[in-house]
Amino acid sequence: MNPTLLSQYVQGRKKPSDAQTEKILLGIHQIGKELSEINLIHRP
Repeated sequence: MNPTLLSQYVQGRKKPSDAQTEKILLGIHQIGKELSEINLIHRP
């Protein structure tokens, strides 16, 4: 996604379509999933 367009959505200057909103939410969920799978503590 274009960073400028995403910034406009965040600032409320533009409103994403339903399809674009779905893409954004899927991306956020994917990032959350990846972060939840990170193991920061090494246990031998």
